[in-house]
Amino acid sequence: MDRTKAIDNVAVRPAPSGSTHAAGYFDDDTTVEAEWMNGVQEALVVPLEDGGITPDTDDYEQFAKLLSGVHGIVTDVRSDLATTGASTKSKRVASAATNAIADGEHSQCNAGWNQTANGYYSQCNAGADQTVNGNYSQCNAGVNQTAHGNYSQCNAGVDQTAHGYHSQCNAGADQTAHGHHSQCNAGAYQTANGDYSQCNAGGRQYNHGERASVIGGQYYE
Repeated sequence: MDRTKAIDNVAVRPAPSGSTHAAGYFDDDTTVEAEWMNGVQEALVVPLEDGGITPDTDDYEQFAKLLSGVHGIVTDVRSDLATTGASTKSKRVASAATNAIADGEHSQCNAGWNQTANGYYSQCNAGADQTVNGNYSQCNAGVNQTAHGNYSQCNAGVDQTAHGYHSQCNAGADQTAHGHHSQCNAGAYQTANGDYSQCNAGGRQYNHGERASVIGGQYYE
């Protein structure tokens, strides 16, 4: 599927006619207008382009491939498309995901459920109930993950929240990294509140001090 290659086509889509006539249906005597044909053409070609598929006149299965889910969905923010034909792609992708919203520019939701990527260059990957608000932040392979801070990550866990900038929650459950540059690693019920603080390989660890570490045990504070 591609745009018309008729020898008398035009290179730039004509501006809308501005007709105020009421919309209706065809009958045997209805005039087929170029504006209507262009509308149908763009309704077919634009989704292909947004899906990363290069339109090909000789490929009759392109739209079927797009609908099959083989390709991701790239949201195209089309500035003044109706009047000028100009468009600006924000490169947002929702691939193999359900209830996925990629709002941030250059953001992605991949292979999951209830995923929301709000931050620029943010990602939700292979999980459920993931929310990425921070710019350049990620939620990967987990459930109930929230990455609020810029450059923050929630990885391979359940009920993880990374609030601080450059903060991480890794391989655990009920982990919260509030401090900037803080980490919760390989444990359960870990909270790192201080900047540059760490909770590592243990359960029920609470680290409130800055640049402090709690390593390898339970009930530490």
